[in-house]
Amino acid sequence: AMDDEREALEAIYGADFEVDVDPRDGRPMWRMLLAEHGATLLLRLPAGYPDAGPPTPSLEFEQWPTGGDAFARRMAEELPALWVPGEGCAIQWAEHVREAAADGHLGAAGASAGAGEPGAAGEAPGSGVGAGDDSVGGPSCVPLPGGAAEALGPSL
Repeated sequence: AMDDEREALEAIYGADFEVDVDPRDGRPMWRMLLAEHGATLLLRLPAGYPDAGPPTPSLEFEQWPTGGDAFARRMAEELPALWVPGEGCAIQWAEHVREAAADGHLGAAGASAGAGEPGAAGEAPGSGVGAGDDSVGGPSCVPLPGGAAEALGPSL
């Protein structure tokens, strides 16, 4: 099932789809470029995917957008809820991110969507969780598994 899904992703996304391996644990990772939003959806696949569990999603941005933290938190909640055991979810998840971003929940137009959430409105590029010091020039990454950031606490 995973091979069939990978082949479908290659056919749909072409050069905007990459297969990689996580150097930390050797798990497969899939990257889907969502160029119109300056974002990449990264999925770390668990052993036994798609039967054993959903991928772990994260978002990378060419430049950290206003509202990026709030958007990443929202996707962290919504994407895993879309997973159905035994069925591939990568295409559906990429389309969900694409549609949510297009609906004005990301970027300057999306700043008001995060109003009232701590740190959402007015956050500076690169200031988000996991953004590091690469706000100028490099991609930023925010891991999306629920509760992980709180469990780990501040990082270096």
